[in-house]
Amino acid sequence: MKTTTSRIARGAIMTAALLVGTLILPGTADVSDRAPDARKAGQGTASQNYGWAPSLFDFAWEYGESLTDRPGRGTKRQGRWLDVTTGSGRAARHNGGLMIESKYGIVAPADSGSGDHGTTTLTLQGNPQTYGRWELRGNVWGQNDSGGHYTVRYSLVPEKDPDCTARSITIAQFSRAKDSYSFGAYTPNKKRAWRKSMGGVPQGVRSETNSHAYAVEVGKDHISWFLDGKVVGVVKTKAAIPKVPLTLRLSLIGSNDKEMQHTYVIQDWIRGFPIGKGKQVRSGPGLKAGKHNYPC
Repeated sequence: MKTTTSRIARGAIMTAALLVGTLILPGTADVSDRAPDARKAGQGTASQNYGWAPSLFDFAWEYGESLTDRPGRGTKRQGRWLDVTTGSGRAARHNGGLMIESKYGIVAPADSGSGDHGTTTLTLQGNPQTYGRWELRGNVWGQNDSGGHYTVRYSLVPEKDPDCTARSITIAQFSRAKDSYSFGAYTPNKKRAWRKSMGGVPQGVRSETNSHAYAVEVGKDHISWFLDGKVVGVVKTKAAIPKVPLTLRLSLIGSNDKEMQHTYVIQDWIRGFPIGKGKQVRSGPGLKAGKHNYPC
């Protein structure tokens, strides 16, 4: 009875936390660049600038949808999100967005303190594409308590083998610690990798100016990356293209059982688009080829 009561109480507190949580405003690397000084977060999206609409799916969590609800808009309204953690993390709808939190808490700053550890992933199931476009607007912030910094990674992974990082595309990878981000593509064939990093990309503060739209286009002969509507990288090496059905994975990556700073990752919206609409972008800054040690 004591265990059952505890579980019920914890569930009630978690529900309350979602209802009264703090408002969120929407909104290895081998080559380095800086984002254009004129670019500001929220200035545009790749889907707008290159005519990708209509979307296949558009998750926005505006009406209380759960992780298992299908997208509210799109021409292919199917799919659900599966969250998995090796530690203390959790994922849930929060204030009109989707949030991954490193540890269950009440309301900031009461959720700071020890106990943040492990890796939490959120994977889209049931709406993959071999070739297509994906775009999402996200932001990371947290409590300045003791511990290391989590890594946030938005990626495309094989639908049938989502843990195969060696055959994946990183849409964006960043942390609260630096105003920069990186992206790249990986293949298990000879462990080849293509990577790039960019500075001048504000991270780590809960504000609209630190919320960015990250996107990727995967064609039969290229992969292109976008930041706030502008192309920032292109790879035209066909070996980099996975050629398998791909799906989105969002990860909050810790260091095993090491104590980490309490961190929140919020997604305002997440969208997928077909490859056949609008303009395909085959020209832009290059990425540097190298090697990786990811598993598959």
